[in-house]
Amino acid sequence: MPELWTIEMHVDVENIAARAQQVERDGWAGMQLTDTQNRSPEAYVALTAAALATDRIKLGFGVTNPVTRHPALAASAAAALQRLSDGRMTVTIGRGDSAAAHIGGAPVRLGVFRAYLSALTRYVRGEKVPFEDLEGLAMSGMPSISTLSLDGEPLGSSLEWLRDSDTPVPVEVACSGPKVIGIATELADAPALAVGAVPERVAWAIDTVRKARADQGKDVDAPIAAYVNAVAHDDPAVARRLIRGVLASTSRFSVMHGSIQGPTDSKTAEVLKAVHSAYDMKGHGTSGSAQANELDDDFVTSYGICGTPDHVRSRLQELADLGISKFIFFPRGRAIDPAEADRARDVMAREVLPAFL
Repeated sequence: MPELWTIEMHVDVENIAARAQQVERDGWAGMQLTDTQNRSPEAYVALTAAALATDRIKLGFGVTNPVTRHPALAASAAAALQRLSDGRMTVTIGRGDSAAAHIGGAPVRLGVFRAYLSALTRYVRGEKVPFEDLEGLAMSGMPSISTLSLDGEPLGSSLEWLRDSDTPVPVEVACSGPKVIGIATELADAPALAVGAVPERVAWAIDTVRKARADQGKDVDAPIAAYVNAVAHDDPAVARRLIRGVLASTSRFSVMHGSIQGPTDSKTAEVLKAVHSAYDMKGHGTSGSAQANELDDDFVTSYGICGTPDHVRSRLQELADLGISKFIFFPRGRAIDPAEADRARDVMAREVLPAFL
């Protein structure tokens, strides 16, 4: 059975511990918190509260980025959380989106991302990273240590406080296209696909992962995760309303720079291009935003998974049968009916989750 995780978005930091305990009681396999500093509380602090308040659920980021975190900092924080939580931590990283946008930046280029991911994975495994491999990674404006004319200086960078008994933190990569999938299969533990929930697109992404692994001499059947938007509700119209805001944001990943990644029919392509053209980062993840208004019901029910519990279970099983071993759900965004959102959360926990335990 696939693991089912939830992303908890826009939770006040004083409520993180209680939310994590609720996620654990409901039976979820894991919980991710968003790492977007201008829109959510500091993720490392919040995950620390979650780790201390729970015993079983796995923990992670949905997702962290190479713009606001130096790889040594990201690895050190993740490794500390790994020890604090008794091995329940996972790092999922992408090229950057809202965290970068709210400090005036954009996703890093592929070469920078590859170098960052290489450094991050070496850090969490306790390996030394040469200084030259860190050049240009989140250190803008910092002079070289050589300018200090020290009698002695570090000859490389590593997490010196790690113990041999520490379990390395698994590293996943959020992927929406073949190039990042290739980087993920080469350097990380697993890809986390962000291509929507249309079976043809998910099958294409899985095939791309398996081909990359085969070309690299890796296990083609190793785990593959997927981010999906999923909302279960007795009233399908309410489910569509609850999912719309965040779905507009996550569907943009497939058309981030204007060209669509993966197989797409003409009608879906029109919606994706409209989302790209209309996207307003101030409304990221928000119902009623310009981009959310571009989604018609057909798109919402195909690119996302929303409807009755039976429908949601069936759609998830279809994707699991394709080869997805871990689902991470974006449940809801801002500016929606809190009572209906809470009801949908309860329906997912009571009527969908048990089918995958």
